[in-house]
Amino acid sequence: ERTLGSVGETVTVITDDRGVYRLFGLPAGDFTVGTSWYYHGQPYEVRVPTAAEFKAAFQPATPPAGGAAARPPAQPAPEPPRYNYGPVFAPGVLDPLTADTFPLAPGEVREGIDLRMQFQPMSRIEGTVVNPGGSAASYRLSITRRSPVQALNTISVTGTNADGRFVSGSLSPGPYTVMVETRGSADSLSLWATADVIVGHGEPSVVTLTLQPSVVVTGRLVFAEGGLPLPADLSKVVVSVIPVGPIRSQIETKVDATGAVSISGVIPGSYMLRASVPGPAPAGAAAAWTLSSVTVGTTNVTDRPFDVTPAGVSDLVIGFTDQISELSGSLTTATGAPETDYFIIALPADRMYWTPSSRRIVSTRPDASGRYSFRGLPAGDYRLAVTTDLVPLDLREVSTLEPLAAQSVPVSLSTGQKVTMNLRTPGGAGR
Repeated sequence: ERTLGSVGETVTVITDDRGVYRLFGLPAGDFTVGTSWYYHGQPYEVRVPTAAEFKAAFQPATPPAGGAAARPPAQPAPEPPRYNYGPVFAPGVLDPLTADTFPLAPGEVREGIDLRMQFQPMSRIEGTVVNPGGSAASYRLSITRRSPVQALNTISVTGTNADGRFVSGSLSPGPYTVMVETRGSADSLSLWATADVIVGHGEPSVVTLTLQPSVVVTGRLVFAEGGLPLPADLSKVVVSVIPVGPIRSQIETKVDATGAVSISGVIPGSYMLRASVPGPAPAGAAAAWTLSSVTVGTTNVTDRPFDVTPAGVSDLVIGFTDQISELSGSLTTATGAPETDYFIIALPADRMYWTPSSRRIVSTRPDASGRYSFRGLPAGDYRLAVTTDLVPLDLREVSTLEPLAAQSVPVSLSTGQKVTMNLRTPGGAGR
């Protein structure tokens, strides 16, 4: 999975039957190399048999006649650690933050970055899910590794017994988050519990998860006065709450005919909100209703993560406008001739908005006369850049955005504003 994050681009390949790997098509930059939990032997940890097990294995099937009376069984010894292959990073370290960094220049081929797998003592997480209501049931749990290296943050799923007890599979040492979510009936809230756990070498980590009710987020829709009539049915407005992090709950959002918003089954944590008015604009209209603002209390969280506390949220305001901004201009050479073989990219000046699928990061190509246009960008400060080489999916990568921002020019947009920004290709000056 290609993701946008502070660690930059993550690329994954599978080794062949000889253990050989090849990563190609990489952009220039600095890289670390390591294995991840794609190793197919992960569930099959092994351990060294104990001395008692060796002895028992070589005992005769039946004791000799007239032998001594059988001795009472001895107290079983603690089970020795189990072992498996853990993640490893060049030049042979287990901590990704101590791994070597390999610079890669444009067109360069680096060879000999070998990895030696290491057999490490594994552990597990075990514990109990407690329902304060007293009822026992089976629950589904997710266990997520918390690492600054995104490729290691895989999720494993396990379940509890009928009495709420659970034991995870083999886990390498490190920090994890255990989460359990359960859906109630139509007239009851979801239950949830979460715990952060540090797994050590060999010894199991024990945790108790106490279920508690989910919370409700409520608010309202607000439409700025403009030239368009209000949507005929406000209950058709789509409001989506997107979890940020390990939360995986199915959130139910309702909007009534008055524009009141109720979002139930929310687990406290970090979220982002999206909203849209479905359907085409009225006949003859030059604009449509678009999301302009999201506030929680007095805090503007438009296109930003916001926190839902255990007390819930009751002051969410989702604003819409029919005033559409437009950023346009021409792209020319230093002599004024139109340029067409370029991409023009608009990206937010504030890196807080550099998120996957951001509506503030867009690209376009100029037409035959060198004209370009961005319509409907949210209000804010932007940077405009041009480049001859771009794969649109690369705009999800920090490693792509950083060099673009470094050679860009600033521009600001307010709601409904139309701004003209003429650009010259590299070698000329933007104005």
